[in-house]
Amino acid sequence: MSAAAVQALPADVLAARLTTVKYANVSTLVVLVLDYLLTFDLEVNHMWGHTWGSATLLLFVSRYSPFFDMGTIMYYSLARNISLTRCNQLHSVFTWLNISGIAVGEAILTLRTYALSGQKRGVMLGFAILFIISTAVGVISLARFMPTAVYTKPPLNTPGCFLADGDFVLVAIPYASALLYDIVLVGYTALFGWRRLRHSRGPLIGTLFRDGITYFIFLLVVSIINILIVVAGPPGMPGLLNSFLRVVHSIFSTRALLQVRRTAKKPPLSMSSNINLDIPLDLGLETDDRTAIVRGGRI
Repeated sequence: MSAAAVQALPADVLAARLTTVKYANVSTLVVLVLDYLLTFDLEVNHMWGHTWGSATLLLFVSRYSPFFDMGTIMYYSLARNISLTRCNQLHSVFTWLNISGIAVGEAILTLRTYALSGQKRGVMLGFAILFIISTAVGVISLARFMPTAVYTKPPLNTPGCFLADGDFVLVAIPYASALLYDIVLVGYTALFGWRRLRHSRGPLIGTLFRDGITYFIFLLVVSIINILIVVAGPPGMPGLLNSFLRVVHSIFSTRALLQVRRTAKKPPLSMSSNINLDIPLDLGLETDDRTAIVRGGRI
């Protein structure tokens, strides 16, 4: 999207596109609140009162930080008579929150994949290196984008801020980097999960594999669409799916851990005295559903 392309649009068309982005943000907030209400009982039953560990901390950060992010975005999108300087500040805040939130979600999904591998140190080391590289690429790209952002008054007295120009290829790079990382994760999950399922039909390993593949595929599709919109979408709409993608990362990563904890507590898993529900973990699963256990670690 270039400033020339935006200026060439009729004011009513541009205003309609900005309004569409606002509707998308409001819809994303509705999805976030609805999912929170639907999974609140899982959080109470499987998170509250348990010993805190790395996964528990990541889950609560991933689960609750989007509410602050979306509050910032709502103000950015709906406030009237907001100064251009304040728009720039708000955009910087929620952009960094966005990339940080996605990184937290990716960390949870990485720990989940680490769990599926049987807590192999080589797997964790490899994904840790890829995670650091992916995150660093995103941070550097966004740092280079911020000085290029240009704000103007929105047309027809439309509420909110209007990002009229910027090097949006730099915005797409963090999402592309996360997408590539997700492809590696889902590829490993599919390969290793298929091998494990050949020898184990336990409910916990099935949950790790099935939900992981489902979540990854959805994230891949949304990420690809978002990148296309940012780079080559209609002028005035580069942020159409940014907040949705951030919220989806939060929802899927927290659901992934909540579902594993719920499955691990179901009989006969709950009969094992060796279960301690916090990641990282060492999975030791019997091949029979009725005797599957988690041993020697935490999830």
